[in-house]
Amino acid sequence: MQGKAVGLSIDAAVDAEIVEVTSPLVSLLLYLCAEDPEIGDGTRRPKIPEPTKTKAGWRMFAPDAPSTWEVGVRLGAALRRAREADEASRHDSGSEGQRGRPRAHIRRAHWHTFRFGTGRTERRLKWLPPLPVNVDDLDALPAVIHKAH
Repeated sequence: MQGKAVGLSIDAAVDAEIVEVTSPLVSLLLYLCAEDPEIGDGTRRPKIPEPTKTKAGWRMFAPDAPSTWEVGVRLGAALRRAREADEASRHDSGSEGQRGRPRAHIRRAHWHTFRFGTGRTERRLKWLPPLPVNVDDLDALPAVIHKAH
């Protein structure tokens, strides 16, 4: 029960539903906050709205029209290509017992302690975003876009 962790009394079914609904949103938010979140076409980036001075003081105004941003279009293609290559190599491989290169995947975001300084005695805790592992050239892959429903 997640609610009990913060001192709330929440029904188990409601608690599970909250976790189910918010988990993908938190994952998306963390992906967008990552160092290289692959947003847009690389030339146009989302920008933070700037306040405008009015007679009543500083105000934020909504944009005239919504903006659409393509997110993560090459990463999915890279992972699919790696999975297909891995499956093909397993079928074609005649040599048993040899270890091949691990399949491309996304390493889960996590906290990591880095040691530095003289004798590596000092520690620094850093958040590592989701990282592509064994993805050859992310920029050379075609963009694959699926309509969201």
